[in-house]
Amino acid sequence: MTNDRSTHLRLVNGDAVQAPGQPVPFRTSWTADELMAMTFPEPRWAVPGIIAEGLSLLAGPPKVGKSWLSLGLGIAVASGAKALEAIELEPGPVLYLALEDTARRLQNRMGKILSGQPAPRDLTLATTCPTCPQAGKRPSPAGSTATPTPASSSSTSSPRSEAPHHPACPPTTPTTPL
Repeated sequence: MTNDRSTHLRLVNGDAVQAPGQPVPFRTSWTADELMAMTFPEPRWAVPGIIAEGLSLLAGPPKVGKSWLSLGLGIAVASGAKALEAIELEPGPVLYLALEDTARRLQNRMGKILSGQPAPRDLTLATTCPTCPQAGKRPSPAGSTATPTPASSSSTSSPRSEAPHHPACPPTTPTTPL
């Protein structure tokens, strides 16, 4: 039975299809007893008590201000200003994915939010993003030696059911449902 369970977990985790020499993938499945035995560190916050570091999704009906809020929070984190004019922040790099915007629209909105203040250098904005497991592992910008790990990242786009394959990413291997 243990062998079957181990095989099942390897298939779910993708271990059985991992190419030699590739990094071990982030683990996404456990047995119940393994999960209960784990100890997790407290989360680190980009906006304390509201947005944890890492990828965050902000969802809601259209035209309620999600893009304005996420851009404002991104600017606050990147500049170390107060979020929502009240929450003290530790400054950090931010990747803002504005997948339904243009550079012109972003510039206009940032101008209104910044109200004459300088734009934060630690805010990176993108209007496109590769769709693959390695999407965040993009080449560094010219003149830069590394892409910082963002304290926060934000996307203003609806997920697509079938995203195009990015040429820099290896094709995914379909698995048979168990």
